[in-house]
Amino acid sequence: MKYTRVTIHLEPAEAGRELLLAWLSELPFDSFEEIPEGLIAYAPSEVFSRVALDDVLAQHFEGWPIEVREEAVPEVNWNEGWEKNFAPVQVGDRLLIRAPFHPPSQDGTLEVEITPRMSFGTGHHATTWLICDEMLNMDWQGKDVLDMGAGTGVLAILAAKLGAASVTAIDIDAWSVDNMKDNVARNGVTVSAILQGDAQTLSRLPVDFDVVIANINRNVLTADMDVYLAHLRPGGSLLLSGFFERDAPVLLEAARPGMELLRQATRDEWCMLHLRSR
Repeated sequence: MKYTRVTIHLEPAEAGRELLLAWLSELPFDSFEEIPEGLIAYAPSEVFSRVALDDVLAQHFEGWPIEVREEAVPEVNWNEGWEKNFAPVQVGDRLLIRAPFHPPSQDGTLEVEITPRMSFGTGHHATTWLICDEMLNMDWQGKDVLDMGAGTGVLAILAAKLGAASVTAIDIDAWSVDNMKDNVARNGVTVSAILQGDAQTLSRLPVDFDVVIANINRNVLTADMDVYLAHLRPGGSLLLSGFFERDAPVLLEAARPGMELLRQATRDEWCMLHLRSR
C-alpha cells in the first residue's frame, strides 16, 4: 500500500502540535510522529485529500506561521521506527504498557504488551492514559464491554485482563483490526469479537453492554452518542475521551438526559468523562 507523508511545521510548535493531532485525527491519517517543528502524519495515498487537509488548516490555524510538505512513500516499516522511539508507558504504579522488546515488570505490575504497526492508541497519548487510569479503579467482573475506536486494542485487552466477561472491539481501520488480533493473541486474553466498522456496526450485534468505551474525537462522539447510549444497559458506564477539556460541555450535553457524570479527569488539556446511565 502506498502512503502519503505530510510534514507540518508551525509556530509555536509545542502549542500547535496537540491541536494538529486532534484535528488531523478526523482525517484518514493512520499514524502520527511528533517532531520538534510540529508533526508528521501518514495516510494511505488512495484516501489522502490535500483539499481536506488545507480546509482543516485554514479553518483552525488561521494566522499561524505554517509550512506543509507532502510526499509519496512506500509502505512504512512502523515496527522498526517504533522500536527506536517507543518507551514503556507507566499508569501510576498499577499498569505497564510495553512493547515485546522491553523487559517485563519484575514486581508483578499488570502489563499490556503491544506491537502497534500502523494503529493509533499506544498508551502514550493522554486520552488513552486517562481511560486506562480510570479503568483501574472500576469493577470489571462479569461485565460485557464494548471498545469503540479500539486502535491497537490496549483498552480492550486491559478490560479482559481486569476480568470482563466479554469484550467487543470495533475500529473503522483494517490495519487496526489486524493489529488488534495480533496484540490480543500476544497478551493471551479473549476478546469475543474484533470487528471492522463504525457505530452502525452495533445494529448487527444482538447484545447490549455494561461498559462502553469510546476514545475517538469530539465530532464522532457527538454524532454517535445516541447509538452508544442505545446499547448501554441501565446502570452501565460510558467512558469517553479523545477531546479537549474545553469540549467536555459539548459531550455532556450530547449524553444528557439519562446520564450522570461520575468523574471528569484532565491530562495535558485532554479530557476523560466517566458517565453512568440512570
